[in-house]
Amino acid sequence: MINIKIKSIWQGKVGIRDKYIVDAFTNKKGLYLTYKDDFMIIPYEEIDRKLITPRIPVMVKDNYSGDVHQLFYFKWKPNKSQLELL
Repeated sequence: MINIKIKSIWQGKVGIRDKYIVDAFTNKKGLYLTYKDDFMIIPYEEIDRKLITPRIPVMVKDNYSGDVHQLFYFKWKPNKSQLELL
């Protein structure tokens, strides 16, 4: 699993940078996303489907570094946090 800390959710979706998607796809790993006290797991198979599906890429320019990267959006479906279960 590749751990990623999410800073914000936009319209019920999280944007993941292309470098994490490529790393997960290349190493056949899933993504473990955390946002505040919640977490979500995106399995490798879902990443594989996302790369195969044709779509218009969302390109973003980082204001600080000037780097341009692509974002992949996933619907935020958090698992129940362990604290809620206690």
